[in-house]
Amino acid sequence: MASLPTPPLAPAARPRRWLAIAMAGAFTATLLGGLIGAIWNARREGGWQAAHPMSQETGTASGASSGDGWRGLATRTREAAATLDACTAERSPLATTVRQPLQAWLASWARQGSAQVVVGRDRWLFFRPAVDHLVGPPFLAPPFLAAREGGDRHRDPRPAILDLAAYLKGRGIALVVVPVPVKAAIEPEHLSHGAADEVLPLANPSLAALQHELEGAGVLVFDPSPILTGIKRRTGKPAYLAADTHWRPEAAAEVAQALAAFLRESVPMDVAPDPG
Repeated sequence: MASLPTPPLAPAARPRRWLAIAMAGAFTATLLGGLIGAIWNARREGGWQAAHPMSQETGTASGASSGDGWRGLATRTREAAATLDACTAERSPLATTVRQPLQAWLASWARQGSAQVVVGRDRWLFFRPAVDHLVGPPFLAPPFLAAREGGDRHRDPRPAILDLAAYLKGRGIALVVVPVPVKAAIEPEHLSHGAADEVLPLANPSLAALQHELEGAGVLVFDPSPILTGIKRRTGKPAYLAADTHWRPEAAAEVAQALAAFLRESVPMDVAPDPG
């Protein structure tokens, strides 16, 4: 398996200048709207002097306390920002109503992804953490493991797998590890021009080492990557769905058949009596 160098973004996935300008304009309009609203409220509630900083300097009889002026304006601006933030919170009615069609428009027409989605050519969608895993550093490299040691995720998977295998073996159960390839490992041409078919399947540099170590410890490993690559080369069709992270039905069926054959050959199993 080959590792994938960090690919340049496809032309369709590059940020559009007009979209950046539009987003900047929307943000500016929102900010100005909140500011204008705060000034209007200040004038309506306390008169112009309550909102105008010069009233504090000239001593105009305004009846405004020392907390008015720019301080009052700043307070009202913060309140307006808090209201806007509440309106656009993740689970607010506005957000739940607008988010899905907006994300669909960004992916389909503006070709823009999100924190979880990378948009490739021909509107192919990829799970961003999976792409980051594929093109990222070896996940078994000591510096990478050391950097992740304090968190709950991305720790060294080997001790847990080997411990589970030993536990199951003591009860007469064989553990079979199936490292499912991420979508970009089989369909990278939708992300990078430099992804040649002959180097498929792609993989993180540590995957082969993990498989070799597990097999050396007596753990069975079934890798479906060659099967998915073979389907793609033989049929000329993708193995994955374009807008999902799942395999196409025919690919899933072929992998299931191959896994069943692997289990029959590698795992001793009692023959179940015919229920008749």
